[in-house]
Amino acid sequence: MNIAWGESCLAPAKINELLHVIVRLDNGFHQLQTVFRLIDFHDVLRFYPRKDNQIRLISEHDGIDAKNDLATTAARLLQQYTGSNQGVDIEIEKHIPLGSGLGGGSSNAATTLMALNALWETSLDLKTLQALGLQIGADVPFFIFGQEAFAEGIGEHLTPVSLPERLYL
Repeated sequence: MNIAWGESCLAPAKINELLHVIVRLDNGFHQLQTVFRLIDFHDVLRFYPRKDNQIRLISEHDGIDAKNDLATTAARLLQQYTGSNQGVDIEIEKHIPLGSGLGGGSSNAATTLMALNALWETSLDLKTLQALGLQIGADVPFFIFGQEAFAEGIGEHLTPVSLPERLYL
């Protein structure tokens, strides 16, 4: 990902074209089979460097809780995993409705991992970012994968698929 500080990053929404739940697991996740489709609907994230190692959320959306937000969770996880002493202000322009099942929080977390990997020059590969993302949520690896996919497991085993173009209302 090529990105500059302050540049807009689009965090796309997704839908499940099909969903087959196999079993509910003890940890609250579900063993499933699904087809994830990216849709042309986005949150917008911007990242600004800090002179300290603090991670701060900037958002005017009332429903976002800075302590539990997945973007800040992702930034803290990347900071801890890499030993980075860099900080960041994360601005989120929310368009994907909270709790809608469209993956907004997971997409924001994935976008944060990929953007800060580039901005902090941590040089982690996509597989490592996906493994980190899975610690945040089951959909995060898909958004790092970045293309339509057939998913199994809790959503982390991804196979690319080609889907016909569709319009949604």
